[in-house]
Amino acid sequence: MSVLKLRQVKDENEIKLIGVSVELQQIDTNIEAVVIRDIEGNYIRIVKGESYSNTLKVLVEQPKEYKTYYSLVVKQDDGGILGYEFDSEDEAKRKGESLTNYSGTYEITPVQKEVKKDLQNKVIDDIQF
Repeated sequence: MSVLKLRQVKDENEIKLIGVSVELQQIDTNIEAVVIRDIEGNYIRIVKGESYSNTLKVLVEQPKEYKTYYSLVVKQDDGGILGYEFDSEDEAKRKGESLTNYSGTYEITPVQKEVKKDLQNKVIDDIQF
């Protein structure tokens, strides 16, 4: 399960949509309506409903968080291939050197992976069962 995290928008430049323009209509500091226009000038206007707070909140997805991992692929002289993943390049290098001490080669590649979190903001492990 993935969690869609949102944050409140303060300025229309924070809304990144392709093919449309977004305008926030404000009174003082409160957003009263959102107007979304396409390239032909057609638009929709979203207005606040009647609620206790009497404000409209515009939400966008929070930027995704990424972490760099280091993928180690060891190619042994007998044709065997081993794969590992490490949190640091130094760890990957040490393991590669220890596995190819007498024969074989290794390659380390940095890999960006999205950090997935649950509703309690705890990191979800990517372990497959």
